[in-house]
Amino acid sequence: ERPFTLFSGFRYVKNRSTSLSGEASWRFSEKYAVVARGVVDFNEGEDLLRVFFRRYSEDHVIIFGFNMRNGEDFGVELSFEPVVGGRASGDRNVFRDQPDQNLWGAFPR
Repeated sequence: ERPFTLFSGFRYVKNRSTSLSGEASWRFSEKYAVVARGVVDFNEGEDLLRVFFRRYSEDHVIIFGFNMRNGEDFGVELSFEPVVGGRASGDRNVFRDQPDQNLWGAFPR
């Protein structure tokens, strides 16, 4: 796993949302990491900032952090996540699902 990662994104949903998001994470040791995430929605005039620490173990991850919404609402987060195949269940692509290429697969016959 990479020790430092950056992520950014843009989301546009007509007449609903135009937002920018970003994330920076630094895993400074085998067991500890710090992550900062931010989202700004220009249509709604809302923003969210989250800063949290992760403590990794062989079978779980403990997350402790803070979040602030619209510069006013402050919250504290504490969570416990199981690890599947060496990756936390909250991580992207933990199950490595493959999309079904059959467009008609959702319709029963």
